[in-house]
Amino acid sequence: MKIIKEKYSNGRPDTKFALIYARVSSKKQVVSGDGLSSQLTSCMSYAQSMQYEVEGVYTDDLSGSARNRAGLEAIFTHMKANSDKIYRIIFDHINRFSRDVYLHGDLRRIVDDLGGILESPNMIYGNDSSSRLVENMSVVVSDYQRVHNKEQTNSRMRSRLTNGYAVFSAPIGYIYERVSPHGGKVLVREEPVASVVVEALEGYASGYFETAADVLHFCREHPLFPKSRAGKIAHQRIGNMLRNPAYAGLVGSLPWGIPFRVGHHESLISIETYQCIQDRLSGIGRAPKRRNLEADFP
Repeated sequence: MKIIKEKYSNGRPDTKFALIYARVSSKKQVVSGDGLSSQLTSCMSYAQSMQYEVEGVYTDDLSGSARNRAGLEAIFTHMKANSDKIYRIIFDHINRFSRDVYLHGDLRRIVDDLGGILESPNMIYGNDSSSRLVENMSVVVSDYQRVHNKEQTNSRMRSRLTNGYAVFSAPIGYIYERVSPHGGKVLVREEPVASVVVEALEGYASGYFETAADVLHFCREHPLFPKSRAGKIAHQRIGNMLRNPAYAGLVGSLPWGIPFRVGHHESLISIETYQCIQDRLSGIGRAPKRRNLEADFP
């Protein structure tokens, strides 16, 4: 969430105040394209044409939880702190404010309680019956598109997973790349991280590392492991790494009812090593006495 301190005044005694809001809903829209920039340009041009005084520009970079948007919450906080003013909340399209029917109703009531007015360059969302009908229909259409897109995405992911291709977030040591002739992105080794992961997994399987904390320490201290990632590894993520069948070249999803099968990506460890790790995590195997980890990394 960003709060851009940009303000201009039209110098009129009957000034109308505005707060601009923009939102992108995926990481791709954040790092590529100009999703936020184009929304803000459109909204600012509209505010200037209407001679509004913009007191704040707020953005949310990711959707995250639909009910947890720092930018939108900051707008409501600003309105509460300046309750003597009537604010126009300007957004590029109604789906930037909300694409969920139920959430929209909740947000709309908050705006109404604070005396705000919703506007976009193409429409003013008033409180009369006709305006409310148009607004609600727009939200219903956006909600349908949101759910339909999710269904299509899940369907494509299920089909690709069934055909032996990984579709979830790339595990540590892998990245997604387009590899011919697979017709899509495939997991490939990311060096030198992949080699460190191999050493960590095989070390845990053999008992060289007694606990997940030892694996965590090994990765964080390894000179070939990027420091930018080492600081982000937590115990839970190490646990996920030890349990991830993708390292053994397997893909599948039990929640989706898709049994695990050998995938099209290169494995980092053997299936036998993976099973040994799972046995140790389950307490089946007994680890030998741990060697001094500090000998390699003092």
